[in-house]
Amino acid sequence: MKGFKSVGSFTNAYADIFNEPYASRIDGLFNGLNSGSAINAQLSTNITQLFTTEFRTTWKTNAKFQGLKDALAASSVSAWKIKTPLILAHGQSDTDVPPLMSSTLYNDLMNLDKTLPVTYIPMAGLDHSSASAPTLINFVKRFLVIKGK
Repeated sequence: MKGFKSVGSFTNAYADIFNEPYASRIDGLFNGLNSGSAINAQLSTNITQLFTTEFRTTWKTNAKFQGLKDALAASSVSAWKIKTPLILAHGQSDTDVPPLMSSTLYNDLMNLDKTLPVTYIPMAGLDHSSASAPTLINFVKRFLVIKGK
């Protein structure tokens, strides 16, 4: 969000979107020096705590947030006709990247062409970190099958 704001894609104050104490932390956290873990430690995974009520309940329809909506839409990737096999594995308890991102992309790809070589693996009970090892093992196994080993 800071990137969008820094190039003028939207003009809202962070306080329009984030509750305190998070709104006043954004610029300092996203300074290019902090790790993802350091940033996450200063934010909340609780949507009600992190975002303002107005943003949570009206962002889709409130003209106040149109610049942000436009920036997000412009940076979104649409489904494309892939040729290389794609595996979308996602921990269903992921709070870093919402699981809806993978399931939406999978559904968009399937709506484009049901014959595309895409596999979606929702991983129940796993979060962003705990899904990493099983995902890597799954990829290696599938790669070896493709290579005939």
